[in-house]
Order: sequence, then structure tokens, then C-alpha cells
Amino acid sequence: MKTITTLLIILIAFGTAFGEEIKMPTVPDAIKNEIKKAARAKWPGNYEMQLFHYENNLEAWQMIQLIRGNLIRPSENETEKVINEEMSQIFKKAEKKWPGNYEMQLFQIKNQVEAFMKMEGVE
Repeated sequence: MKTITTLLIILIAFGTAFGEEIKMPTVPDAIKNEIKKAARAKWPGNYEMQLFHYENNLEAWQMIQLIRGNLIRPSENETEKVINEEMSQIFKKAEKKWPGNYEMQLFQIKNQVEAFMKMEGVE
């Protein structure tokens, strides 16, 4: 499991898996609207920064969904169940700390998963 998790994160980070393009999740309209609203509020009148914020947060949301879907999977294996719970907690804490800020959620998730892997001896 540890080797698979490490490999998965590496593949996701580079955006390819054995020469095949990874299909990014579709962002729901509600999420798009939420991000646009936040961008307009944060950068009123600065359309360049609004667009920058919007595009970065859309991409971060997609990466979060991709990582979540590949790190947290149903399993009957007790060790994998424990790891799944740890990963779930990492995502929940990031969502709670950074509601609606998908760039910061992704930053925290990546750092926490990397630290978890190092603590478990997977480098």
C-alpha cells in the first residue's frame, strides 16, 4: 500500500500515468460560482487577478478530487482502513481550515500526506 500511494502521488503530480493522460474531474457549476464570487470579492475591479484566482482554484479543486479519489478507497484490509481514515482526516481538516480556498486546501493536503508518508517510512 505504501509503495502504491507513493507512486500514485508521483503520477498525479506529473499529470500522466504510463503515457496516458489523467482525466481531470469536472467542476460542478456551484463550485465554479463559489470560486468566481470569492475572486470578485477579493479582487474588485482587478479582472486579471480575478481570473488568476478563479483558474488556480478550479485546478486545485480538481486536483483535490483526483487525489482524494485515488488515496481513499474502500478496503477490507485493516491497515488500509486505518490509512484511509488518516487520509480522510487530512482532507477534512484542510476543508475546515480553508473553506472555499481550494489552493490552500491542496497545499495543506499535499504537505500533510507527504509528512504522513515520511512518518510511516515511505519516501
